[in-house]
Amino acid sequence: MQSQWGNSDAFSHLHCSSSRALNAFRKASPRRTHTPRTTTTTDSSKRMGGGGKGGGKFLAHFGRALLASLFLFSGMHKYHALTRANSMSDFHLLEHSIAPRFAETRAALSASLAKTQYLKRVSSEKEIMEHLLALDDATIAMCGTIVEILGSVLLMLNFTLGSKLLMAFVSCVTPIMHPFWRREEFSASREIETIMFWKNVALFGALAMHVGMSKEEAKEEKEKEE
Repeated sequence: MQSQWGNSDAFSHLHCSSSRALNAFRKASPRRTHTPRTTTTTDSSKRMGGGGKGGGKFLAHFGRALLASLFLFSGMHKYHALTRANSMSDFHLLEHSIAPRFAETRAALSASLAKTQYLKRVSSEKEIMEHLLALDDATIAMCGTIVEILGSVLLMLNFTLGSKLLMAFVSCVTPIMHPFWRREEFSASREIETIMFWKNVALFGALAMHVGMSKEEAKEEKEKEE
């Protein structure tokens, strides 16, 4: 029994002395500080796709050019049809697309005005129609076409005035050219007009987004200068 106790004391003494030596070694050796590697957002974005800020600007310019080209090509086609009208496609645009929609809009507008207080100043729906016919279809279409072309060029050059002009153009043209509520329910023409109507609404949203983003960019640049 005494030998067992003596061995345990010797073992504990050896353990204590080794612990002291280890602590002394730790105190004598210099501390190593671990500095974690940090990766910035710019580095990670460059590794993931190279673009970063430059890529975002390129996509913005590319998307704006595509959006503006839609209005530019459409406006040039209408301008050619209104000034020359020397092909079947130009004739179809004028006689089967623009003119019937203008006539339909005038009829609906005169009927609604005849039911309002405007009737007190004009005696009949016929006289209201005469007032609405003060400007012919070609003049109205040409004014809208010039606004469309001018707005698309300014938008391509990144002027917010171009987006505002196109927003006004889309707001006026959409209910005239795509009145889906006047078509027969569950008909193919109603479905097509509904799709075209909401397509123009989406274009209006894209133009509004360009105006808003341009204002934010101008605000950020002003804050950087200050």
